[in-house]
Amino acid sequence: MVREWTEGMSVGVPVLDDDHRIVLGVLTQLADATRDGEQADVIGSMVIFFCDYVLTHMRREERLMERLGYPDLMAHRTAHGAFAAWAGEFRRDYEQSPETPLAADTLAYPGGWWVDHVNTLDMAYKPFFQAHTADVQDILDSEDLFEIYGFNDGEPVEDPVLTASSAHPG
Repeated sequence: MVREWTEGMSVGVPVLDDDHRIVLGVLTQLADATRDGEQADVIGSMVIFFCDYVLTHMRREERLMERLGYPDLMAHRTAHGAFAAWAGEFRRDYEQSPETPLAADTLAYPGGWWVDHVNTLDMAYKPFFQAHTADVQDILDSEDLFEIYGFNDGEPVEDPVLTASSAHPG
């Protein structure tokens, strides 16, 4: 079952909280649409939006962590990478068989993973971000962290900034 975002899940950065809220909202809508037997094109649009938005959020969060020098960035990237791989497979599977209804439990994994991730790994960066509130705001004001990254033929589109910075840490 997909859970709703609560204030207790706030990481203290409004744009990231909005992302978390949106992802859970889309999962809830997708679960409702699946349960209600919506047409494949409606569900397909939701699947695509969900997968693209998750990747966009993860890139935004990682970019912010990178700019702040967050010490556990690599662990966060690893967790994000595993979920992004699942999302890519989920999207590919759906696109290959759009007329096959999603099983009710199909959305249990992403909903549970998302809530657990926010409540553990994301909450772990909250004190660090709070200690750097002015820097967070400066980064949000000065950089375009709102560019949409998505999937191309079911494969994540790489963020060129993150790719370059991963190759040349500094």
